[in-house]
Amino acid sequence: MTAPTVAGMIHAAVAQRGIRETPVNRTPFARALDNAYGPVTLSGGTQVWRDGIEWCAVFMAWAWWEASGETELPPLGDGGFYTPADLQAWDAQGAVVDGARPGDWIYYTNAAGTPHHVGLVVNVRGGQVDTIEGNTSPATVVNPNGGGVFLFAVGGDAPPRILGSETVLVRPSYAAPSGATDNEGDEPVSLLRKNGHNAVWMAIGGHRVWIADEQTANNFRAALGPDLILDESVAVNQIGPAVPAPGVDPGDV
Repeated sequence: MTAPTVAGMIHAAVAQRGIRETPVNRTPFARALDNAYGPVTLSGGTQVWRDGIEWCAVFMAWAWWEASGETELPPLGDGGFYTPADLQAWDAQGAVVDGARPGDWIYYTNAAGTPHHVGLVVNVRGGQVDTIEGNTSPATVVNPNGGGVFLFAVGGDAPPRILGSETVLVRPSYAAPSGATDNEGDEPVSLLRKNGHNAVWMAIGGHRVWIADEQTANNFRAALGPDLILDESVAVNQIGPAVPAPGVDPGDV
């Protein structure tokens, strides 16, 4: 078993953008984990199935599992199930950090300091972060039970998230990038540069799909170093169907 890379985690999560629960609190993410691991056993012995509960933490656990090659859950007592307990477990591991990076988990707390929602940082913009989040809605106010997977970014489904006193950042121990492949191992993570613009693509469903604007691409390059390839040889018409990421027009890249 191996932990995912940062790129693999982001890849797995961003690829689910737009998926909605059907019916309420029923998702393919929860069903996949229930099928793989069975119900979660709580500290008192009660067993609870993931499919049917509020699922922001389940979405994060699924993305970790998917990006690890479906081999492991996050290193949490319940495998990623309940945000207050999960944040407490991360804190006990010394994973709570100051200063965001791509791949960090962002917990949103209420006025009492209790976490009620979690998402994944995909880009940092000073005091703001772009995130991908499950079980939320595309609104400025954090909705911890909104029913879908949405991207909070410039040009995304809603504006970037603002860091502050009601957010807590966690940096799990990811695997080091190796060979610059995506989480399926068949396509490199590449920094494509055309006409002076940078963008990051990853292979999703056999196609290279845009997930990042130029600032995000630069952050990826800083985080992944030599494992992020600068490829100036690929023409736009060779990329295949492309989903534009925030601020990126595929025709200009």
